[in-house]
Order: sequence, then structure tokens, then C-alpha cells
Amino acid sequence: MVLTSCVGEMAGRGNLRQSPLAIEKGKDSFVESPQASTPSGSLPSLSAVQSALVNAAQSNLGQERLLIDGKSFALDCSGVTSAFYWDVGINLAEAYPGREGSGVDRLHQYLAEKGLLYKPDEPVPGDLIFWDDTYDKNGNGLVDDELTHIGMVVDVDEEGIVTYVHHDYIHGIVTARMYPPNPSDRSRNSPMRMASLGPTPDGRFTSGDLYRDAGRAWELAQ
Repeated sequence: MVLTSCVGEMAGRGNLRQSPLAIEKGKDSFVESPQASTPSGSLPSLSAVQSALVNAAQSNLGQERLLIDGKSFALDCSGVTSAFYWDVGINLAEAYPGREGSGVDRLHQYLAEKGLLYKPDEPVPGDLIFWDDTYDKNGNGLVDDELTHIGMVVDVDEEGIVTYVHHDYIHGIVTARMYPPNPSDRSRNSPMRMASLGPTPDGRFTSGDLYRDAGRAWELAQ
């Protein structure tokens, strides 16, 4: 089975198309199943935009098609996160013109230019999360693959465990977990690297291990 990798690109403002780059991924997966942990609602003081983003993500869990207010979004990682944002009136397609690379690359560049990137142990609901080295993006067999995946935070519990929603190339739109203070703890961090590749040579495999940074894209509404 050939499935779209996490490098979707937008075809014009607000519209997404699936990337022409497809990868034979077999049956392995770098995330938990759709039965992963769900938000606990432990962070009550969210802005209206953050709350709306969390609701948009929860309402689209398990969806096999994303059509938001007449806009169709690709079922890949950047398409899914862009759909959540479009649902609350933020057009992440503005990140695409004039920038190069995958959808994840362009979103990261855009947030960097806006001064919205940071790397907290506890990103907040609505934040976009970026990962490196989740698969061999450039196909060279080396662990040198930056910005290979993106998801969105929906909760952080009392222990600091982050719940995020993202697109898993086998299970679809699902929740998973990350605990940056102890990234190798597999009871708190979901698997993230493609299973067929195994851990990186230095043992990185989980969502916490491969966590690059986060972006407060919800502040674009202000």
C-alpha cells in the first residue's frame, strides 16, 4: 500500500492537495492507535481561540475526509493541522507562498519569521508541535531528516504529559502523548519514529525523543 507521507502542500490559499511524494510504508506505524489517551481538560484558562482549536481537533478524530467550510484538506500531517486552524478562522495557507520545502518546512519557516517558535517542556493547547527524524524523508538512509512531522496540542495534564492530535499514516487522525522532561519514558511518550527503521543510532524513537520545538500559531488570530 502506498500512502501519502507527511509532506502535503497547499494548492493555493486555503486549499490543500496531497503531496506528489508517496512512500511505501508497509504496515508499521510511528504513533499509537486511535485509542490513545484523550484530553483531560486540566488547563481551564485557555483563550477562546485555543478552546476552539481543541474542539476542532476532537471533533475530527477518526475522520476519513476533511471538508471544513467548503475547503478540502489533505489527510496528511500538515493538512490535518491546517484544517483545525481553518475551522477557527486562521488560514495557515499564508505560510506557503514564497517558501520552499514540504508543508511542515513551510509552516515552521513561517512561525519562525513571526517569532512564534519556542521549545517548552509543556506546550499549551493549540500549539503546533514539530518533530525531526520520524522517517527517512530524503531517502539517503541517514538520520538527518529535519521537520518530518507536525501535530497539535490538545491538553497537558497535571503531570505535564502532553496530549496531541495528529495524522498517523495507518490509523488516521488520532491522539498520542509526549513527555519532554523524560523523553525516553515509553509509558509517557508515544512511539514516533517509523517502526521499520527502528530507533536512531543514539536510541531515539519516541515523540519526546524526536520533539524539535513548538509554535504558538494560535496567536496569529490576535
